[in-house]
Amino acid sequence: MKSAQVQSGAIQWDGKIPFVVKDVAVDLINSNQVNQIVAPCDAQLVAVICNLLAAPGSAAATLEIGTATGSPSGLDKDGLVSHSFATTDSTGLYDLVSEIGEGALGVNVAKGDVITFGSDGGATSTGTVAVTAVFMPR
Repeated sequence: MKSAQVQSGAIQWDGKIPFVVKDVAVDLINSNQVNQIVAPCDAQLVAVICNLLAAPGSAAATLEIGTATGSPSGLDKDGLVSHSFATTDSTGLYDLVSEIGEGALGVNVAKGDVITFGSDGGATSTGTVAVTAVFMPR
């Protein structure tokens, strides 16, 4: 009979692992509904994918991703990403990578920042989007 052999190894990872915020539901009708997370580290927003579940009703609505401020909606309107959904937009996936960094914050958040996901509330009857955002530590 053969004796058992034990082998060991070590793996060392010196790269960075992104943090992903997946399927944040944003109501495009109510501007006061804001979903928030706290940034666990200094990071850069590198990807945003939206799944438009229900198109805006009788008026366009804007998705806003920013940081918490003193405004009533708790949203930095010149934040990380702003995208307007029209009443004629089809449901489905929207890649917003090209719109990252157009706001006053650029693409960076600091550890402890409150990252907000919300809307201007422009949709009047329907409008829901699920947002996935990818942040890379810096």
